[in-house]
Amino acid sequence: MIEGVAFILLRDDTFLVEKRLATDTLCPGAVAIPGGTMKEGESHQDTLVREMVEELSIRPLGSEFVCSLDDQALDLTIHFYRVPDWEGEIACSEAEEVYFIPINEYHRLSEDIDRRAMKVMFGI
Repeated sequence: MIEGVAFILLRDDTFLVEKRLATDTLCPGAVAIPGGTMKEGESHQDTLVREMVEELSIRPLGSEFVCSLDDQALDLTIHFYRVPDWEGEIACSEAEEVYFIPINEYHRLSEDIDRRAMKVMFGI
């Protein structure tokens, strides 16, 4: 099973989502919580920092583990982390776009695994 890390960036009562490129191999065009796959020998925190820098040009100033969820159809385990604060300005490097949506609109996420993580995090 492939492992990945996803980061839930919070600002006020909103969280950051990405609209994936139509050419992405995994969930093309989906509205998703940003993240990426772990490299061999990487810890969750190493992946979290690397992916945030690569995808958003920012660095986390701390993170809190939310949950780990499996997506059997994609043969994927994603480790979700809450990131309440970061340094730098968010820039979209790998997706079509990134933007904040209200937490209570989590149902707009395309993937069930992301919606499940939001339910765990907020007890929805």
